[in-house]
Amino acid sequence: MGISYTTDDAGYDGGIRREVHMTGTFDSSYTSGGEGLTAADAGLDHLDAVIVADGATESGYVPSYDATNGTVKLFEENATAGPLAEVAGSTDVSTETVTLVVRGRS
Repeated sequence: MGISYTTDDAGYDGGIRREVHMTGTFDSSYTSGGEGLTAADAGLDHLDAVIVADGATESGYVPSYDATNGTVKLFEENATAGPLAEVAGSTDVSTETVTLVVRGRS
């Protein structure tokens, strides 16, 4: 497993939807394509939205949620001009965490 999730806070948004605040802690080998995030990781049955609450991690990686693939990705500046590049697979990102706000239903 490339990332572990800890629930920091959870509650209802006034209806049947729940909002869960989580911290994701990466491990020593980043998975190319991103680290999986499922509804079950947040204690939910269905994900409606995932919001990355951090602009950058401790080392300056930029986290992003890929809804199509259900993954949390890390990006970094590369030496060439252009968009950020995804962190290479197997990179040690064990000192990196990301704060997520997950909305969904249980």
